[in-house]
Amino acid sequence: MAPPGVAPAGRMARAARAVERVNMWIARSGAILFVALSLLVIVDVVGRQIFIISSIRSQELEWYLHTVMFCCLVAATYDQDRHVRVDIFRVHWSDKTRDRVEVAGIFLLLLPFATVMLIHSWGFVSQSFTTGETSSSSQGLPYKFLIKSFLLLAFGSLIASAVARLMRLLAGAGEAPRWDLNIWDEE
Repeated sequence: MAPPGVAPAGRMARAARAVERVNMWIARSGAILFVALSLLVIVDVVGRQIFIISSIRSQELEWYLHTVMFCCLVAATYDQDRHVRVDIFRVHWSDKTRDRVEVAGIFLLLLPFATVMLIHSWGFVSQSFTTGETSSSSQGLPYKFLIKSFLLLAFGSLIASAVARLMRLLAGAGEAPRWDLNIWDEE
């Protein structure tokens, strides 16, 4: 039963906002890595092209940073409705039809996919932690298992994001507020 003065729809909308705020914090943390990744790529390219110096560690670090960045941004991208979507039909639908298709897509496609990926990632990450997996190259980076653990963050936050979207749709709370991904400003 809802507390006095708070409708269940209001609680769902507040819970959805809380999930969206956490996802945006994770996304901003991941977006900071873009600066590091950009600088690393520049240094790597200059080193290889001008100084004929190549480093397996720097190339692996590029992959690792890209992976972490993607895993941190995936749920916020969905929250902000910035994900890839085929809008050929959607633009002509009413809001009610769009919401129904969104709910069906979440239940039939997104949640099953993300859940299967989370379950399989758990075994994948667990095995990597157990073996203390490192790079297959003797000159590569250690702690590969830490990077793989970001798969759990990606799919876990995507599931939370899908549930938040469902709560928003069921509460009639409309679209999630747009967040500015500017990592230098606070909201």
